[in-house]
Formats: sequence, C-alpha cells, structure tokens
Amino acid sequence: NADVTLAELAARVTPLAIGWLGGPTAAGLFAIAQRATTVIAQPAQSLGQAAYAELAKLAAKGQTTLVVSTIARASGVTMAIAIPVCVLFGLFGDTFARLMGGDGFAAAGGLMLWLAIARTLLLCAPPLSAALTALGRPGLSATMNLMGSFSLVALLSIALPDWGQGAIGPCIVAQAVLTMALLAAALATQARP
Repeated sequence: NADVTLAELAARVTPLAIGWLGGPTAAGLFAIAQRATTVIAQPAQSLGQAAYAELAKLAAKGQTTLVVSTIARASGVTMAIAIPVCVLFGLFGDTFARLMGGDGFAAAGGLMLWLAIARTLLLCAPPLSAALTALGRPGLSATMNLMGSFSLVALLSIALPDWGQGAIGPCIVAQAVLTMALLAAALATQARP
C-alpha cells in the first residue's frame, strides 16, 4: 500500500514540478502527453497485481531463480506489445495531441514519444515490485520506486531552467532507466542463493 501511495504521490509531484520550473505551457503539454500514454502503463499494473500471488507461491517454496525468470518472461511479453504502441506515438503523436487538446497542443506529440518510451521501460516495474514484495521486501520496493520517482524532480530542476521544455522528455526517460536499474539491482540482491 505504501508503495502504491508513494507512486501516486510522485505522479502528482511531477506535473507540479514541471509547471513550477517550466511554466504553464510546459505543464499543459506534459498533461496531454501523460494522458495519452497511460494506455501503456495500465497492462503492467494489472500484470503486477495478478503476478503477485504466483510470485509469492514461488518465493515461499524458495524458488527465487524461478521468480526472476518469470519476471523476465512477463516483462518481455509486455514490452513486445508496447513497442508497436511507441511506434504509433512516434508516427502520429502530433495528431493524437491535436485530437486530445486542439491545435495549440500539437507540440505535445513529440513529448508523447518520450513518455511512451519511458512507460515502455517502466513496464517491468510493477512485476519487479511484486517480486520484491513476494520475497518479503516490500520496503525495498517502495524505497527504490521513491528514489526513482523523486530523481525526476531533481533532474527537472537542473535541466528545465537551462534547456527548457525540450528537457522534459529526456529527463523522464532517464528517470525510467534509473528506476528500472534500482528495482532490478534490488531484486538481483534478494534473489541470490
């Protein structure tokens, strides 16, 4: 519960930070791009919730290597499904942005691709968190997710003043890479025999 609550908090802090550091235009573009790309994150959340019971059974039997291989297979499947969606955002992001917010928000199309890439990278996060929880380390999952989430605010506070709205997308992808690295490293340390 704490992990989900902190993830929700971080999701709310990001638009506030973008608005504060980049202004209302940047916040508006981010809001449109964020809404459009939530379609990628939904299956991963469901997978993480559904996988927990099975991962807990495997962990209870001491089959931690099977937990890791199950996560790797499930993540591979979800990413294979999400990559074509990223391609769609790359090809038609401007059109999606216009449909969602009007012509004034067409610039959100480029940001949609960055967010789609970040969300595709983060598809592994819910199953990794479920695996850590199943292995009896929910606090570790919450800590890694929190560190990853708030690293975005730090990255934005450095990059937005200097590089403007163009920094939002790369910062979000960097945060996704960091979050995945933290969760994967945490799971690797817990899965060692």
